[in-house]
Amino acid sequence: MTSRSPSADSGPRPLRQSSGITVSAVHILPPEEAYDFEYVAQRLINPDLLREAVALAVFRLPLLAVPIGESRRGGRALVEYEEVGEAMVAALRGRTGFPDVRTRPTSGGFAVEWGDTAPDGADPVERERFYGLAMPAAMPQDEVDHTSVADTAGEAA
Repeated sequence: MTSRSPSADSGPRPLRQSSGITVSAVHILPPEEAYDFEYVAQRLINPDLLREAVALAVFRLPLLAVPIGESRRGGRALVEYEEVGEAMVAALRGRTGFPDVRTRPTSGGFAVEWGDTAPDGADPVERERFYGLAMPAAMPQDEVDHTSVADTAGEAA
């Protein structure tokens, strides 16, 4: 994998105004700046993927976006507003490890997805494996049965 120069990242990604909110930009930051970096780093089956990961700062809250590779077939981030999702798509488009980046509506907002689409009806263990994540060791089985990737971290996968 090649390393990126922070100066190679373009500036803020402008957003349009909608939904009664005004969003000024999505900023691309080093992955360690993401609020969920440690949580995801501890669970990634292949932590080398963090070399190409980025933090996407939206509303001053940086979310981790981890590229696909090896056992990680896809990734996603959940957002409330479509405009935020579209700006995140623009920030990830063309970056190594983020193929076919797109948004789709969900029951609670929008998902920004890249790579393969997670299989419908997958159990939590299969879903975690799809995203290249190991289940937390301390999570009781009844929580595993009721937890989805979307419920865990902001980056979620």
